[in-house]
Amino acid sequence: MTGGAAGMNGMKRAALIIAIILSAARADGVGAENDGGGTTSPFGLGAGCRSISMGGASSAVWGDSYALFRNPAGLFNVERDEVDLFHTSLFDESTTYSALALSHSFLNLGVLSFGAIQLRVGGIERRDEANMLADGDLTNVQTRYALGYAQQIVKGFTAGLDLKLDRFTQGSYSANGFGLDAGLGLETSVHSPAIDGIAVGVSFRNLLEPSISLVEQETGDPRGVRAGFSIWRSVSSRMRDRLTIAVDADKARFTDSRIQFGAEYRMLDVCAVRGGWDGDNPTLGCGFTVPYFILDYAYRSTELGGNHLFALSFRFGASRSEKSERAQKRHDEEIRKELETQITSYEERSVRTALDEGRDRFANGDYAGAVDRFSRVLLWSPASDQAADGLRRANAALAISRGDSLMAMGRYAGALLSYREAQKNVPSNDAAERIRRCEQRALEYSNAERMREEMLIRRTASPPIISRGLGTRFRNSTRRSSPTPIASLRRDASAPRSRFSRSSSRRMRPTSASRRRLSRSSGCNRKPNG
Repeated sequence: MTGGAAGMNGMKRAALIIAIILSAARADGVGAENDGGGTTSPFGLGAGCRSISMGGASSAVWGDSYALFRNPAGLFNVERDEVDLFHTSLFDESTTYSALALSHSFLNLGVLSFGAIQLRVGGIERRDEANMLADGDLTNVQTRYALGYAQQIVKGFTAGLDLKLDRFTQGSYSANGFGLDAGLGLETSVHSPAIDGIAVGVSFRNLLEPSISLVEQETGDPRGVRAGFSIWRSVSSRMRDRLTIAVDADKARFTDSRIQFGAEYRMLDVCAVRGGWDGDNPTLGCGFTVPYFILDYAYRSTELGGNHLFALSFRFGASRSEKSERAQKRHDEEIRKELETQITSYEERSVRTALDEGRDRFANGDYAGAVDRFSRVLLWSPASDQAADGLRRANAALAISRGDSLMAMGRYAGALLSYREAQKNVPSNDAAERIRRCEQRALEYSNAERMREEMLIRRTASPPIISRGLGTRFRNSTRRSSPTPIASLRRDASAPRSRFSRSSSRRMRPTSASRRRLSRSSGCNRKPNG
C-alpha cells in the first residue's frame, strides 16, 4: 500500500474513533439525545457536582468556578479566590472525565477565571496500514481550555464572556478549534412571604463555533442557548438554611430541547443535599463545607449505568466584601491623613501668621494685641517656644504700661503690683528701676499722709488759748465790790487787743511761710507729670 493510501486509512480510523466517542457521550447523556452525529459536544455534561446533582439546572445557580462551563456571567458571584477539581469515570476506568477551574476575584474589576475540561478515552486498538492489530493502544484526548471574565454592569446585573480552545489529539494527530460563549445574569431579592430572592440567567454557547477538521468531515460544538431561573427561601432562621429551586431549558442546533430542574437545601452553611432531573436521567448529591474546603458528591443515572462524580474546592484569601471593607478602611485612612495634613498645614500657616502679627503688634506698642496673637499660637502649638517667649515679653510690657498709667493716677499700690508682675515675667533693669521709684513715691506719700493726719489731730485736740490781758482785766473786775456796769464791759470788749493777745492768735494759725514748707515736705502728694 502506498504512503498516501496509508495516510488516508489513518485519517479514516481517526474519524471512526471520534464517532465512537460522540456516540458514547450521547449514550451517557453527555451530549444531546438525537442523531446529530459529529455535531454533538463531548463536554455537554459540564463540570461540578453541584450543577450535575441538580439535574444540570445551573444557568441561574452560581457561586463557584464551574459557572465558566455553564454561564460565564455567574462567575461574578465567586467571592473568594478558589481552585476547583472535578473527576469521574465513564463506562470503565479507561474513560475519564475531569475538570480544573481557577478563579480570582478582584475588588472592582470583576472575576477572572481559567479552566480546563478533558475527556480521555484509552484502550483503543492500534492497527497498521493493512488494518492489522499492532502493538500498544491508542488514547484519544479531547480538551477544552477556557478563559472567562465576568463583571457587574449594574447592581444585580452581570455579564460574562468565555473564550474557548478545543483540542483533539490521538497518537501523533492533533487538531484545534476556537469558540466563544457569552452569558447574562440578573439576581434580586424579593420581599415576599413565598420567596426571598430570584435569579435569571441565559447563556449563548458557541457564538463562535469551535470546529475541528478530521479527514473528510468537520466535528465540533454547535451553537445553542441555555436559559433558566432559580428561586430561594429560608425555611428556618435558626438553621440558617436556604432552599433553592432551579429550572433550565437547553436548545442546541441539530438537537431537541431539553428541560432540566433541580433543588438544593443547605443548612448552617455546612452541609447541603441536592436532587434533580436531567432529561430522562435522575440525579442526586450532597456537599460538605469545612474551613477553606468544599467536598461535593453527585450521582447520575444513565441507560449505561450510574456515574459517581466527585469534586473538591479550595477557597482562600479575603472575600469581595472583606476586600471592600479593607479598601474602605484604607480610603478612610487616606482621607484622615489628608485631612490631618491639610489641618497641619493650615495650623502651621496660622501659627506663622499669628507669630508675625504678634511681633508686629509688640513692636508697635499694641501689647494687648500681641498677647492675643501669642496666646492663639499656644492654642494651636502648645510647644512653641517662640510664642511662649513672646507672650512673656508682651505680658511684661503690658504690665509696665499698666503700671505707668497707675503711677500717673497716683495709685502706687496697683502700679507696684504691675511692675512686680513685669519683673516676674521678664526680669529687667527697667522694671527694677520702676519698682524702686514707685516704692519711694509710695513711702513719701505715706509720710505726707501721716503728717497731715497728725496735724489734723493736733488741731482738733489742743484747747483754745485765751488772751492774758483779757484774763487780767476779767479777774480784776471780779474783785470789785460792786458789779461792773454793762457799758463798761462793752467798752472793754471793744477796746483794741493787746499785742500779746494778737501774737497768740497768730500762733494758732499757720503762716504762709509754714504752709510753703509743709507743701514742699509733702511733694509726693502732688500728681506726677506723666
